Amino acid sequence: MDQVLLDTIAFDRLITNPSLIPARTRSVLEEAHDVFVSVVSLWELSNHVRDGRFIVSIPFEKYFKKALRTHQVTLLPIEWEAMEYMSTFDYQIIRKPYTKMVGDKLIEGTKTDLHKDTFDRLIIAHSIIRNIPIVSPDEMFPHYKELGLRVVW
Repeated sequence: MDQVLLDTIAFDRLITNPSLIPARTRSVLEEAHDVFVSVVSLWELSNHVRDGRFIVSIPFEKYFKKALRTHQVTLLPIEWEAMEYMSTFDYQIIRKPYTKMVGDKLIEGTKTDLHKDTFDRLIIAHSIIRNIPIVSPDEMFPHYKELGLRVVW
């Protein structure tokens, strides 16, 4: 693959613990000519830093600029075409099987929900409009295959 786009989880793992990325996926990253991460992922990670879920030992900007350089990742700005695309596609309806115990009875069914994560949806839009695969372990992303999303993990 010439180009790939990292989602927030994949970027986080790349810069903090690459061993959590499957070997096949690491090979894809090593062979890619261009590896992108959306500025949206940095926005999301800034929220994690603020909330104490992602720890940086130096100022946020210095930490992530160094991470981008070290891992040869290009920061992708929010693009008008992606915003336009987001304004036209619907939330994907996600159906997941579930089981739960109520007393001594096992209840099974299907939970239906909407994928409302705006960060994910903008990253997905970038991947679709640029026609580049997205690197992600997110279980929600394969629900967008019918819209042309290609997921690598």
